[in-house]
Amino acid sequence: MACPSDAAELIASRIPLGRLSTVTTVKLPKFVFSDEADRARFPNIYGVVLQREAVLQVEIESDDDDDDEEASGFVEKGWLLQLAEGEDGALHWQDFVPSCKCCKRKLGPVLDQEGLQKCPVCKGQKGHGKCFQFACPAGSPLAFSCGKMLAKSRPVYCGSHPYFAGYLPADQCSGSFGPPLFQKTRRRLEEAVDFIATARKSLGSSGVVVDLFPTSNSSELPVLNSNLRSIRILVSERQQSLISSRTLPESYDQNVTSAIAAADASRELPPGNFIFRQRSDGNTGTTSIAKCRAADDASVPSWDGEADIDNEGEPSFSEQVVELKELSCFVGLAPRSLWTMDLSAMKPDMSAASLADKLCWRKVMDLPLPHALPSSTTLGGFPQRLLARGHGKGQVVIFSVEGSIVRPWLLVEICDKPVGQSVRTTKLTSTTHVCLTSPDLADADVPSRMLPSVIRIWGRRSGYLFFDQLGQAHLLRDESIILQEEAWMGPELTDEDAMRRVVTFNVQTGAGNSTRRFCLMGMLVRFEYFARLFKGWQEGASAEVSVTDVDVAAFDHFMHYVHCGKIDCGLNLWMLVRLMGLGNKYILSDFLARCLVLTARILDDPKQMEKQEITVLAELLAFADDAAVTCPTLKTKIMDSILCFRGDALKDPQFLSRIAAKNPDVLAALISPVAPKGELENIRLAPEREKRGQKRKKLEQDAWLKNACPPPWSRREASVPVNEVSA
Repeated sequence: MACPSDAAELIASRIPLGRLSTVTTVKLPKFVFSDEADRARFPNIYGVVLQREAVLQVEIESDDDDDDEEASGFVEKGWLLQLAEGEDGALHWQDFVPSCKCCKRKLGPVLDQEGLQKCPVCKGQKGHGKCFQFACPAGSPLAFSCGKMLAKSRPVYCGSHPYFAGYLPADQCSGSFGPPLFQKTRRRLEEAVDFIATARKSLGSSGVVVDLFPTSNSSELPVLNSNLRSIRILVSERQQSLISSRTLPESYDQNVTSAIAAADASRELPPGNFIFRQRSDGNTGTTSIAKCRAADDASVPSWDGEADIDNEGEPSFSEQVVELKELSCFVGLAPRSLWTMDLSAMKPDMSAASLADKLCWRKVMDLPLPHALPSSTTLGGFPQRLLARGHGKGQVVIFSVEGSIVRPWLLVEICDKPVGQSVRTTKLTSTTHVCLTSPDLADADVPSRMLPSVIRIWGRRSGYLFFDQLGQAHLLRDESIILQEEAWMGPELTDEDAMRRVVTFNVQTGAGNSTRRFCLMGMLVRFEYFARLFKGWQEGASAEVSVTDVDVAAFDHFMHYVHCGKIDCGLNLWMLVRLMGLGNKYILSDFLARCLVLTARILDDPKQMEKQEITVLAELLAFADDAAVTCPTLKTKIMDSILCFRGDALKDPQFLSRIAAKNPDVLAALISPVAPKGELENIRLAPEREKRGQKRKKLEQDAWLKNACPPPWSRREASVPVNEVSA
């Protein structure tokens, strides 16, 4: 999608007629879902969508005798959706639609009354029209069966209807069309209530369990309704009942500020065996541990014991808790400090009480707040700091709110012996940012606030996902993140000599001709390359520089960046290749990052890739090989994009000869995923449409497994090896 060059990329459209309340993610083994191609590499991200509906009478339990049992109010309905990737690589929210076991095609909804028999799961006990059934399509999207799926074996939403009525996004069927997955009643419109979600693998079945804990998004309006309870949702595409929900019977599940499930870092502990929840009364919090039952999570919606961790002075983390599986620890971000919890003492047979005695939060570093914002939250209750996993082992990234935008601020590397005893920090920034509210809807009467959750993703779109209440997903790519010291800065206006001298650039145009471009020396000496050039070489005395390796148009774009720190977001791939060559030559990380972001957007767009000339792709791949140090992820992303969207390039003699002449190893790495036996001529590079998505994901997965490289900012030596960083 088109977006300004300094704004994070919008990669998923909004959810129609609904408000996204919370998101969560979980890493699952391949056997959990039947359609492995859709989940070959992209993380399993789930979102809770709410719809508010006004009613004349609503029944709410109340201890106040002055309140009526029935009064006007509203009902908040909820559904669970998943973020999926389509055949064209675009992301979208969709229902849990299974595939036919015979023909592997997506199932469709059963719409005719004659074919809609009683629910094969509850046998109609939940009422007529309460359950939603799927059947295999044959010939058209409106066909109800291919003849190979019996009515008694149809997958169903037992007791609820899908949000999109079981259709795929391409069918453009939006909104709710039946009973929701769950619903909550409210008496007052001002009761601003959301959910905090945590996802884990089911202990009793092959599926996913999502636990929802109610929380107030305003400290001035706490949750008052006694009917608000935590909800457990079980999703399993391998069972006949696709999704179900139950209310958890806990009595203190209100005002939860953070929730996370423990993973199996040692592979001895079942995933999600323990759930950690933090309740807060303001600035301090209390962490409780609940042990999950090893039975079916939907039919037995309760804990197998729970206990509080005795941790004096524990701060409130406000959803800013992540798990580092490689270190077997949690990392929590408080408004002014960073904390860790060592989980190495966890054992499968431990009770919640015995585990609580062995765990505690430990502060590892202080985080000073900017003087302009002394409070821990920004306007609207949004946290001033956000926490996410880093790219490397033991790394976390802290994002900072600067006015109305969010940028990465600090990379923290945590040591593992013992966990949190020492940390190393590196200050970060980025060439793109995320807006707290949607710019086009800032003044509209619709929910557009950013959610306080950041999800780390790997692979072709490696970076960080941010979500707003509209359901839009914003991607801050790894390529946009740089060291804070490498960011573009304005010239030093107090250097009179540098600001008075004019540098002449003689740009060669061919046949011995050249074109002149002029720039103040003070605009150039900010950059290390030109500072050394004018200090110790003849260019400093003559104030003239000869440019022979780039054309005039590209050099003009470079001069535009030198003066204002921005580049045109509409540049084509050919021009970006030349600009990246300049950025690599002049050692300009900020300039190179801006070009890489625009290049990555083109590589991810199938329509734009189809328009690219073969020679441009060859030049880009050759540059990526030469610039492997400054652009370590570019080569893999180019090969991935060529394999997925431009397979015809592997049959083009000109493309193959240019790559082979440059570096035969690059050509071997490019063709190895599609020709493992060296028989390239027998590989079908343009499969039929229904198999294209599966083939593309398989090629993409192979490319990243063999050629994954960390971004430059995550592999640098930490600049501050202490437990405190200055503002």
